[in-house]
Amino acid sequence: MTRWSTVIPAASASELLGLKEQVCRAATVALANVLPSDLTVQALGLEASLETAEGRYALCIALAAAGVCTASLLLMSKRAKAPLPNVRDILASDPDLFAFSSFYDRLSPSGPFDKPDLATTQHLVVLAPTNAAFTRDQVRLFALAESEWRFLLLSHVLSTHATQQELTTLNSLPSVTRAVAPLNCLVGTYSDGSRRMKVPQLASNGLVYSIDALVEPGQQCLDE
Repeated sequence: MTRWSTVIPAASASELLGLKEQVCRAATVALANVLPSDLTVQALGLEASLETAEGRYALCIALAAAGVCTASLLLMSKRAKAPLPNVRDILASDPDLFAFSSFYDRLSPSGPFDKPDLATTQHLVVLAPTNAAFTRDQVRLFALAESEWRFLLLSHVLSTHATQQELTTLNSLPSVTRAVAPLNCLVGTYSDGSRRMKVPQLASNGLVYSIDALVEPGQQCLDE
């Protein structure tokens, strides 16, 4: 028996319903038009087999299957061409990065350090602390002056042409505040005890790393 999951890629409910309707219409049209007098069928020498209900049914199924495959390929092509979200959208859609996303959005556009627009600025690498990282350090954070708070948040944003692979070979990079941001926070400890480079979320204008500690400029990240 055919496993349709191997034929049709993962799709939304609305897409599958639309696909079903297309297949049904194609099957109906095929059945209505498959007649012994069909010139195409005669040219192929199949008129004899189409004189029976079984023959017409077989051809109808074949045409319907072809419709399914065509629609499936169109869906795959549509998904392949879907644009990547930008850095800001990735942060806003990740529940575990809600705190950083909210705090960054509330920063004034003007201040001691330029605040990059995470939706449009190119070549960004964002070291986004998790909600838990902010919670662990909340007592100290509440005591920061506004300028210190701004400096801390912006120190998690890097403007660099370094690729994901190149980041694995670097110990640090300057952030948009020009303070040195350590990159050891890009290495995570996994359930098997191993420590490996974290995999970033790819954005249209950069990379987003979810990290487990706040970046302290000039110091190594301390994972807990």
